[in-house]
Amino acid sequence: MFLILGPINATNNGLAFYEIKKGDFSVKITNYGARIVSVVLPDKNGKLDDIVLGYDTIKEYTNDTSYFGAIVGRVANRIAGAKFTLNGTVYKLDANEGNNMLHGGKKGFSQVAWKVKKHVKRGQSPYITLTYHSHDGEEGFPGDVVASVTYALLEPYKLSVKMKARALNKPTPVNLAQHTYWNLAGHDSGNILSDELQIFASYFTPVGKGLIPTGEISTVESTPYDFLKARVIKGPIKNLPEGSKGFDINYVVDGPNGPRMKPVAVVYSKNSGRVMKLSANAPGVQLYTVLSIFRAKRAFFTTFRNVEYMQISKYERQLAYSWPSLRTDLTNTNFWQYQWDKHGSCALSRMNVHNYLRLIITTQQKLDLLRALTSNNIKPNNGLLLYTVKSIEAAVKWGIGARHFYVSCRVLKGRVFVREIYICLDGNGKKIVSCPIRYHSTGCGKDKNLVFPASDASRM
Repeated sequence: MFLILGPINATNNGLAFYEIKKGDFSVKITNYGARIVSVVLPDKNGKLDDIVLGYDTIKEYTNDTSYFGAIVGRVANRIAGAKFTLNGTVYKLDANEGNNMLHGGKKGFSQVAWKVKKHVKRGQSPYITLTYHSHDGEEGFPGDVVASVTYALLEPYKLSVKMKARALNKPTPVNLAQHTYWNLAGHDSGNILSDELQIFASYFTPVGKGLIPTGEISTVESTPYDFLKARVIKGPIKNLPEGSKGFDINYVVDGPNGPRMKPVAVVYSKNSGRVMKLSANAPGVQLYTVLSIFRAKRAFFTTFRNVEYMQISKYERQLAYSWPSLRTDLTNTNFWQYQWDKHGSCALSRMNVHNYLRLIITTQQKLDLLRALTSNNIKPNNGLLLYTVKSIEAAVKWGIGARHFYVSCRVLKGRVFVREIYICLDGNGKKIVSCPIRYHSTGCGKDKNLVFPASDASRM
């Protein structure tokens, strides 16, 4: 087993967490993407749990690629070909999902700092209002837009989310969405397959290649998308069309369109007794399951048994931060070629997936290679300072007490770059062992001047 350890920490740069609280009901928000960080309330036995997926630190949110808790915009969901025509003018946008645009582009509204305009933490009506000014040409969209969101706690256990947007000087499309992932059973409770779901929608909008809507509006009758009556999620999700990555589909909500609120969905967790009733004045609602985050990688795993990705969804936030290579896009052929050259395949661990990932995360936290190196003045600097294998080996031995590891280098334009540092563990992942001879330090030499590139530091 080979571990590639340790991301670089960063300052918060004006980003922070905020809380609104009413009795034993509390919601935390960050101004990075105006995101919901946690929603805590009691279950049927009075036990308090956080019922949304999120991270513990600002740094983890700035590395997030799954829009956890975010306000997404200018336009939520996908724009085919990353372009649209408005009043006879074709606008080309910044594509961020193949040739398409997803959730507003490379940054959109979810990966920027919002301003906190008002914040009442406690009392009868606790709330927080955040705003963001999107400028003309941002991600390719025309005109300036001022967006705002207000999160408020109303009657017991009622969370209000009010999103607004105003175009200042040019016509422009706007479609905001709140992108929180919910698990009513609470943190560390497993998957949601046993939850009951009801969606008040008789029709949905089918999608084609790239999850782009076909333009059709189809009935949910006799399809896995039919949740007009409450159904346990496990059944329909198994009957989705072949190749589906879980649910990722838009429903046309029943009832008249307009400013008045109407019922959209109900989710019931039998284990916790919690019920979530969703109401909105929007014409559509997107059903999206976290399952698809991992299923996108399935075709590249060469195993003899199916990996149950829902087993490891609880580790999503740690994996996104500590092991980002698992989340690499399928189109990143350089990454997948590198994995094949290194391993001959994407290897299957001897232990089950759940224990394997837990072990990797805890080991990464225990054996912080980057800290060991920087504590010995070996820092990523793209060649401003040069190092040797001997100095790197001494730093690792001193920093984490490991005597058995190896350093891999690569030569580029006559310069020798540190590629990776490997720690070898026994079959149970409990003990550091000597790496096989074929994995001894390679390509570095003993006395060559080595460059420690900043771009590769996240692999350490």
